[in-house]
Amino acid sequence: MTPRPIIAIADDDPIAREVLAGAIEDRYEVRTFDHGRAVIDFVASSHVDMVLLDVEMPGMSGYDICRALRAGPALADVPVIFLSSHARLEDRLQGYAAGGHDYLVKPYDIDELNAKILLAIDAHRRARQLAGEVAEMSEAVSVTTEMMGEVGVVLDFQRAVAGCDTAERVAEAIVQALGRFGLDGCMRLRTRRTVITRSAAGSTTALEASLLSHLEARPDARIVTMGPNLGFSFGDVTLLVRSVNWAMAPDAPETIESMGRARDSVALLVEGTLSRLQAIDAEFDSRNLAVAQQLIAVTRRTLEDLEKSAHEVSCELDAVFEAALQDFEFEFPKLGLTLEQEERLAGIVARQRERGLEVLARGRLAEQGLRRLVDQMAQA
Repeated sequence: MTPRPIIAIADDDPIAREVLAGAIEDRYEVRTFDHGRAVIDFVASSHVDMVLLDVEMPGMSGYDICRALRAGPALADVPVIFLSSHARLEDRLQGYAAGGHDYLVKPYDIDELNAKILLAIDAHRRARQLAGEVAEMSEAVSVTTEMMGEVGVVLDFQRAVAGCDTAERVAEAIVQALGRFGLDGCMRLRTRRTVITRSAAGSTTALEASLLSHLEARPDARIVTMGPNLGFSFGDVTLLVRSVNWAMAPDAPETIESMGRARDSVALLVEGTLSRLQAIDAEFDSRNLAVAQQLIAVTRRTLEDLEKSAHEVSCELDAVFEAALQDFEFEFPKLGLTLEQEERLAGIVARQRERGLEVLARGRLAEQGLRRLVDQMAQA
């Protein structure tokens, strides 16, 4: 039997702590703590799948606890959800900078909390499955970064992205380029056919997705500083970049210099990305246009065949009725009909001939209308 995931809860309010534990203990193994140091020690010595942190606690705040967890490599990837009574963007940015996976405002909905816990634990487990590949890539990135400067990284990215034929491949190229700069981040790329939202770990967390949406909605600037993070919003390309060093010492001169260099370099990556996404859309349109032109050509050839066939049928029908009329006139003397009867039979044949030709004429009108439609499509 698969063991239930273990969740650690830290909240200095005993009532809130017990209510939260009671709401989720039917699905998870729950451990509760009333201060930060206790939960840090427990997580460091035990396997934990998720940590729920109250933001405002005496001594260590939820942000402090999360930063302490992230400081140790063994605990750096444990999912953390912040619980707070504050809903400001600045508070959510603090949670993101501290390394949180999500941020819920009190009073929260228990069903929503359960859904977010389930998503975060599932994403965490999948990320651990890819840990070997990530470690190998990080090692290769580290070696490459030592060999090439920032300009070389940008040039390599431009060459790599030129060969990308999908938005997914463009996103992978951005992740690799950011890694070579020693940066982390998340992005949202848009084409007319798809929207790609991802981070270096693969899928984005709920908090990352909300921050990207906030960046997209800003009309005032293309590049903004958001605490110890850089945001880029270039139309169809939205990128949020962070660095562990920036978050640990946001006001240090080295951090300010590093962020300035990153602003210029990453802006070049974003501009190259935007151009490639536009080219991908244009290439898709070109392929669609070629297919449409082929269909129009086939339709025209079919119409020409129909018109030729209709003309041949019209001539044959006219000949059939003409022969029938001649046969009647030849047989009339043998039938002993009166002149009036002969004229009546001849009139019937003539009228049927006219009706048949009218039917064929209406078919030609329909074909002409279809040809005009095909011509309009070709012009469009």
